[in-house]
Amino acid sequence: MRQLILIGLGITLNFSGFAQTAMDALKMSRWHLWSTARGTAVGSSMGAVGADASVMLSNPAGLGLYKRGDFMFTPMIQGTFASTNYLNEVGKSSRYSFGIANVAIIDEGDNSYYKGEPKEEGWLFVNWALGGQRLADFNQRIVFSGTNSFNSMLDAFVVRMNGRKPQSADPFYEGLAYHARLLRPINADSTEYMHVAQGIPVFQRGELTERGSIFEGFLAVAGNYSNKVYIGGSVDVSTLNYKRSFLFEELDINDLATDFEKFTLSRNISTKGYGIGGRFGILYWLPIPVRIGFAMHSPRFYNLTDNYGSVIESVLDTSGSFRVESEQGKFNYKFVSPWRVTANMGIIFKRIGFISLDYAFVDYSTMYFDFGNGSGPAALESSVNTIIASRYGPSHELRGGLELKLAPWFMFRLGGGIATTPYSPSVGIDEPTVFFSGGIGVREKEFYLDFALSHVKWTEQFVPYTIPGIETPVANTNLSRTSFLITFGWRY
Repeated sequence: MRQLILIGLGITLNFSGFAQTAMDALKMSRWHLWSTARGTAVGSSMGAVGADASVMLSNPAGLGLYKRGDFMFTPMIQGTFASTNYLNEVGKSSRYSFGIANVAIIDEGDNSYYKGEPKEEGWLFVNWALGGQRLADFNQRIVFSGTNSFNSMLDAFVVRMNGRKPQSADPFYEGLAYHARLLRPINADSTEYMHVAQGIPVFQRGELTERGSIFEGFLAVAGNYSNKVYIGGSVDVSTLNYKRSFLFEELDINDLATDFEKFTLSRNISTKGYGIGGRFGILYWLPIPVRIGFAMHSPRFYNLTDNYGSVIESVLDTSGSFRVESEQGKFNYKFVSPWRVTANMGIIFKRIGFISLDYAFVDYSTMYFDFGNGSGPAALESSVNTIIASRYGPSHELRGGLELKLAPWFMFRLGGGIATTPYSPSVGIDEPTVFFSGGIGVREKEFYLDFALSHVKWTEQFVPYTIPGIETPVANTNLSRTSFLITFGWRY
């Protein structure tokens, strides 16, 4: 459930080698809200309804509604489909992935009897939960191509190279282009350069592939006080695994250049690490059959490591073919995601079902990186964090769902939601993300089986390179993702 603007794959910054950008901050902070199939089917809006592990996405106090032990396991399969317009040419692509959306065990601590007699007041249940859930999924692929008669990625290399000696060029970017004979000094002693495809139209082809996810493990405790007030909290540890590969190729299809046939740039980055955070929430039964709740989710404090590298291969008409590969770079840094505040409401119809509603507020302008000591990383850190603060802003999410019990053993569910743009008004991107979901459930005394299907559409823009003061082509992409989840559960 996301709409991203991918700006230059880090090329807009001087430190393009490791180049974590504002784009990456948003990617690591937005939640996709998968958990159990039941929770997904009702739009991930179970915060006030409870007795389902999906409440960990919103309000952990809902775990206090359990009065039996529960174990569940939710595999997920999904397909992401992209249609990209680049230079008036349309490219289509898809990517399928399999993962674990949720696994959890909840153990009830029954304290509802005193000396053999049922209690009506006090702490009736104190439950704990141990489990995990997928917060974000990065799997997608876009392809694009078209003929560009106005500029080339080689122009971007030249702008970055001008005024520098070859030994001071970025060894992950324009330095590779120079050593692949794609850039040449105007004269022997010059620090001004030209490129081998100067002034000709080039056919451009690109492919951006992303893989990985954020999976969160949690240890939670929740209590039930007099069947009226429920309080819960958790400690959460997130593991982040992200891989991005970018392949970009330019060709002289009209054979106009004197010493250029084609070149290919390949850039790869792998980000791994972990983050720590927590949640706290409370629910309250009103005198009418309505529960309301409130919860706060702390920022996630991540320690991350990037491994990255680049390769340029050139095929020149008269000079030959060259392959230049960078060393493998490594960079350690920290990242802090924003606070999240939620409000919940559930209307409970006994023996019939429920209607649920969840609201979440997130201010994405508060995300920030910590790149450590040193003038170079400090300059990049200040630049990226300034972009984050100006580019992003508050976002509002509203999710709702319903469950109808059509038979004592069979449930039907529908859900959906909308999230406003995470961008500030100055960016001019105001399209919301909208999603729909549905599913069914089969319940026996000890075993249950839930199915869910969710569908979301969003848009992205990707700029393969930037040249200061010059308009470069944009890959405008319409994406959709369909996810299918099955939860296997046992109650004891």
